[in-house]
Amino acid sequence: MMMDVFQIQGVRVNTHLSRHIVVQLLLGWGLVVAPGCASTSSSDTPDEGKPAAQQSSQAAPHDNLNATLWVQTSAEYRSLTRQAYAAARHQLDRALDDESRVAAPEQSSDTAADKPPAVVLDVDETVLDNSAYQASLIDQRESFSVESWNAWCRRAEADPIPGAVEFARYADRQDVTVFYVTNREHEVEAPTRDNLKRHGFPIDDERDVLMTKYERETWEGSKVPRRRSIARDFRITLLIGDSLGDFVSVPEGSSPEARRQIIDNHQKRWGRDWIVLPNPTYGDWESSLYNYDYQLPTGDKRQQKLDTLETPKAR
Repeated sequence: MMMDVFQIQGVRVNTHLSRHIVVQLLLGWGLVVAPGCASTSSSDTPDEGKPAAQQSSQAAPHDNLNATLWVQTSAEYRSLTRQAYAAARHQLDRALDDESRVAAPEQSSDTAADKPPAVVLDVDETVLDNSAYQASLIDQRESFSVESWNAWCRRAEADPIPGAVEFARYADRQDVTVFYVTNREHEVEAPTRDNLKRHGFPIDDERDVLMTKYERETWEGSKVPRRRSIARDFRITLLIGDSLGDFVSVPEGSSPEARRQIIDNHQKRWGRDWIVLPNPTYGDWESSLYNYDYQLPTGDKRQQKLDTLETPKAR
């Protein structure tokens, strides 16, 4: 077992991995190529100038490839989202029978019992599937940008997450107001509304149920002010999302350890008041691994991820 630090293609490798294992891992990422498979330089390749998807040379590595494919192709992903929404429906029924139940940390049961019920859902990767946008970034070998993201949102082409439409309609039939609290920016609220309506999500046109980032001065990244706004008039029976901030206030710059501690502090709420959906493609779970330094080069971000891996202890 190699116990020193070494580099392969500019990636510094941690002491706990054998050189053989690391080479196999990096082969999977496209960071190294097997003997006999080495590609020519970009200036010599016959695929130069072709769209990325049509190029036959060794694909450039992209950290989001497997995660995006899992969302788009795996039976397990669809099972998990339907399972989450089945649990949400069950817990909603229980909450409707018990007026003391409230899901939002910003609300107390003694002030909410007489208010009409509501559920609060995140939008992206909770009710709308944006894996096509992620796939386009991989295909074009690009990274996230606000400009490309907003352009995608304006297309209003995101598919519904499996199980989401059925749950939202069920809640609506129970006279539960469905709120969508999203960190999509206010400038793309109209196409987001159109996207939701096209798939049959209930939207109350007489009330602001789609709450976007920057819609009001105090509505920034944290969703706490928006939950408080809903809680003034409604009893929030369920929170549903894919990120920790969809449920509770998360201090800015929280480390992975601090985020896990927040989970432990609220362990009785998960699966009861709070329903979480899987999202392996992006989020603060990933950003926390490189200390939210979004300006870091991709290779440096990847190195910090490698350094975070927990590998078997050397014997």
